[in-house]
Amino acid sequence: MRAAVLTSPKNIEFEERKTKPLEPDEVLVKVLYAGIAGTDLRIYNGTLSAKLPIVLGQEFVGEIREVGEKVDGFSKGEYVVVEPVLRCGRCEYCRSGKYTLCENLKVLGVNADGGFVQEIVVPEYTLHKIPKNVDIREAALVTPAAVALYAIKRAKVSFGDKVAILGGGAIGLSALQFAVAGGCDVVLVEPLEKRREFAEKVFWVDAVTPEEAVKAYPNAMDVVIEASGNPLAVNTAVEIAKKGGRIAIAGAFGRPGSVNLASIVKKDLEMRGVWLYPNLFGKVIEALEERKIKLAPYITHEFKFDDIKTAFEIAQSQDAIKVMIKIG
Repeated sequence: MRAAVLTSPKNIEFEERKTKPLEPDEVLVKVLYAGIAGTDLRIYNGTLSAKLPIVLGQEFVGEIREVGEKVDGFSKGEYVVVEPVLRCGRCEYCRSGKYTLCENLKVLGVNADGGFVQEIVVPEYTLHKIPKNVDIREAALVTPAAVALYAIKRAKVSFGDKVAILGGGAIGLSALQFAVAGGCDVVLVEPLEKRREFAEKVFWVDAVTPEEAVKAYPNAMDVVIEASGNPLAVNTAVEIAKKGGRIAIAGAFGRPGSVNLASIVKKDLEMRGVWLYPNLFGKVIEALEERKIKLAPYITHEFKFDDIKTAFEIAQSQDAIKVMIKIG
């Protein structure tokens, strides 16, 4: 089978690889679609460290081709989305259900080979079935939506809150939808005009630049969710959060940043990190099934597997929100 391997920054090469034999609790998945995530781009550009060579890809769906002898929850031919978190199951975090904090954590596409490959073998516990009424391309975007939902939960968003979402990518737009569905007054803060226009047209929310947000909403927001991955945005979050407000940091940062600690103290702010998406894939899939959110509109471009190099370049343009690769 073919794999798209990042051998050095900005250099992807196709390799022929053998599919590894199944362990009793593993499943062979034929990858059908995979989205290019922000983390993929950072590793691709060399701004986020990863041990190379590696197959990128955290956001992917496929069809089960073979199951191990101890697998009883899945069958050949079923469509699944893969939760790209490998855990040990033995440490204190795994035993308490907080498996995304596993002492031996590996994330597919970051420190283990990911989904830009024709076939992949994964443990049964990573799989989630795709309901028949959910578009399989849309299901490939459960991963960023699950990050967004965790941010909503970490920030304790509740009905009637004034919520600012910083960043108009897949995570930010998903957080926006969950907040709107929860009865919140939401504004998107995004520097790119095309993304602001997209959010206003598709989701009917106000969208402003960071500079406009600081002027229009100083000390005004009950909740701010940082989903851009830009360290400078954290200070914007601090400026627009009201006294006693709550900030959730969901962006994937490729470099350290600084924050105004005096303002955090004086405003008595509550700040929380958002790491991955513990036990939330099922909730996102349920929301898709019930039409509470929609992820397909994020897909601005789609490429064949052979054109993955072009896809990565396009994914970094201002025209792209989510670039999808058709693999199978």
